[in-house]
Amino acid sequence: MKRSTSDKRSNPTAAAPNDADPQPQIVETAGELLDDGRSGIELIRTKGDKPELLRWQKGRKPISAPQILQNGKLFTPISADVSLWRATKLPSGLNEQGSPPKLFEDLVDLFVSSTGWPETQVLLIVGWVFVTWFSGVLANPLTLVFYGMEMNRAIQVFELLECVCWRPLMLSEAKQSDLSWLMKIKPTFLLNQPLMPARFRRLLQASNYRSVLMPGPGETVFNASCCKAMFLPPSRAWSEPGIHIPLSLTNGPVRFLDRKTKGQIIDRFQNSLLWYRLNNMQPICESRFANGGSEAYSPRDLAALLQLSTSNNDEAGWELLLQTGETEARQQQYLDPKVIAVEFVWPLWHLPSPEDIREKDVTDAVNTTLLTRGEVRQYLPQEIGDRLQELGFKVTRRGPGMYLILQRDNLRLLHRWAKEFGIGNAVEGCLDCVEAQIPKSQSV
Repeated sequence: MKRSTSDKRSNPTAAAPNDADPQPQIVETAGELLDDGRSGIELIRTKGDKPELLRWQKGRKPISAPQILQNGKLFTPISADVSLWRATKLPSGLNEQGSPPKLFEDLVDLFVSSTGWPETQVLLIVGWVFVTWFSGVLANPLTLVFYGMEMNRAIQVFELLECVCWRPLMLSEAKQSDLSWLMKIKPTFLLNQPLMPARFRRLLQASNYRSVLMPGPGETVFNASCCKAMFLPPSRAWSEPGIHIPLSLTNGPVRFLDRKTKGQIIDRFQNSLLWYRLNNMQPICESRFANGGSEAYSPRDLAALLQLSTSNNDEAGWELLLQTGETEARQQQYLDPKVIAVEFVWPLWHLPSPEDIREKDVTDAVNTTLLTRGEVRQYLPQEIGDRLQELGFKVTRRGPGMYLILQRDNLRLLHRWAKEFGIGNAVEGCLDCVEAQIPKSQSV
């Protein structure tokens, strides 16, 4: 797409006013929707540190310029620190080539080839990517929750999402006081924050409505609703409404993207996704998802939103995929050897006289439990020992065998993982249970 100039004679829409014109109202913007989604102004990236604006309207050629004059208002990109613009990813223009089904298929292929994850999970991830491009008009933007113990796998998928989502910001240790300035660019949050305080999670839920405002600096208010992807431990994931994806789906190596590859993915998809957004904005604006919402979408609601956002007419297929995915996701923890190992050790180290535990005994318990739960996969003692050490437990050789040692650090780890996995109940008189805030009743 050729970039227009700000010459008023050739392009009055993008012109800067001259001295004889009435002074227009200057409006800083991160994007505007006009005419009920039939036209608007978008941010696009340039070679510099500050974005430009793109004026679009159905049936007309788009115009890009540093400023856009529209209805007596002079729109200019929102002021934000250079680091914020560098952190997010913006399209550089519009790519009108390709059909929506082809765009969807290409994104699925990208995630499958990059992660090795099953296509059933990737379809939901890509569906959510499309939803993010309509985040600003949804009454209750959708959250995607990744859960598990391997942060590397979370970062692996976040790096891909960072290339294809609507204005992604990958963050850690975000807090309430950060929201007012982060929301200036209307982002999609990718939150690598497994220990996020429960109070902050509840705040993000309560403020995730387009009609709800939060107090900002001074005497200002702002809206904090946006699509979010979160990495959380299993015990916290199910308190978040949205789509849930387990991370421990494959045992292959984790490979991160280099800068060149990221740039290629951004160039390949961002402009096409912006074109898709502009051509499908009006139906979204007129839908019930822009004019109502639910704190916890039902599978049928989610299926309808995914169908509408992806222009895929198979709503029943989306609903079946969601129901299957949720069942598989819950089963993932049920059959995880790390979880079963903690489940086995928990009561033994709460006996009146607890002892060191043989690695072989833990292995036998894991294998027996897996068989009773319908899983034929069996583990060797060394494999279980490796998984215990991945959780941080100290395993020591004693004679011919390996032992899980009863010591202070291991006891604290046991309580930490029991809390994360939702395993075991608080034992009366156990100070570690009190310190870890183990509830009196948890479901395995």
